[in-house]
Amino acid sequence: NVVTWIIVQHGTRQDHVAILARSMGMPIVSGLDVSCAVSVLNGQRLILDSEASEVIVDPDTGLYQKHLAKISQARIEKQHFVQAALKGRGFIRTIDGELVALEGAVTQLNDLSALRSQGVQNVGLFRTEYILFDRTDMPSLAEQRDLYTEMAQSIQGSLVVRLFDIGADKTLKWVKESHLGKDNSALGLRAVRLRQQYPEFWQNQIRALIEAARYGDIKILLPFVTSVSEFKECKASIQSIYSEFCEEYPLLDMPCPDIGVMVEIPSLALQAEELVKHADFISIGSNDLTQYTLATDRTNDLVTDWFDMCHPSVLRLMSMVIDAGLEASVPVTICGELTSHSETVNKMLALGARRFCVPPHAVSDIVSAVQNYHNPTAR
Repeated sequence: NVVTWIIVQHGTRQDHVAILARSMGMPIVSGLDVSCAVSVLNGQRLILDSEASEVIVDPDTGLYQKHLAKISQARIEKQHFVQAALKGRGFIRTIDGELVALEGAVTQLNDLSALRSQGVQNVGLFRTEYILFDRTDMPSLAEQRDLYTEMAQSIQGSLVVRLFDIGADKTLKWVKESHLGKDNSALGLRAVRLRQQYPEFWQNQIRALIEAARYGDIKILLPFVTSVSEFKECKASIQSIYSEFCEEYPLLDMPCPDIGVMVEIPSLALQAEELVKHADFISIGSNDLTQYTLATDRTNDLVTDWFDMCHPSVLRLMSMVIDAGLEASVPVTICGELTSHSETVNKMLALGARRFCVPPHAVSDIVSAVQNYHNPTAR
């Protein structure tokens, strides 16, 4: 059996189940009575509209066929539209002629075909933790190297790989509870904080990425970093592993992969001017940055009304990072749910953002938004 859609009683558009489902092109509706899904067991059809958060139970044949035709036509039109706009270049232009880079966000190897079919060259975010969820043990160095190599060779451009961001609502069967804490909340032991408890886990992934970088343009992205000093420690560790690799293979003339950071904690955003002196590139994680700035759990549907990615405080933090990047000529890419909607992308464009990491299902909408954007300060 193959899962083709998901209905969940509790959850939000920003939680990781929803992100994974959308990245796979799978419709998902949250916050509905799951009893409507039981009707399928009785042979009834469902029409699930994830954009409108609506489920139509037992539609008549005419309405059902109408939706099928609508989906098929929309898929064809979107693919042709994006291909014509990107033309395999990886960027598009606004009304004023400004260049805007468009990169893909993926959770698995299969997502790459959806990006390639639309002409997207670069992967701006590969969420590596999703390859761990169906495992009962830690993946070996060789397994990781082979996967990263295959992904790097499957695209024409660069591949930004975010290191494993586990913890909080992304737990693994083989990670000891004692290393996470019984109640490992979003403020707990997660992501790069786990490198001390699991040094082999950290070292194997870094070494695998460095070895795979021989075959493609791979960049390393650090998640959940709280300060510039922590980023520098992590960067030094990566460079040390790279030096060991060079000692083992002295004839290889390969530079260390670029090392960037995901800005998703306010304390790091407030250090943006110092951060750009050390990071090769920056990605803004709009989901977690909103969560931590507004003290609003992104997975809790009871506080959805407080989760506002365009809250003035969130926008101010993003603006600080974007401005610092522009001043230092350090690339800053916007990631997260915010990049799936034209209205929020327009706000980011107004702040000066010119790089977006977009999930496959949202590429056509964002291309259209960028093409129709007018910068009032443009000459």
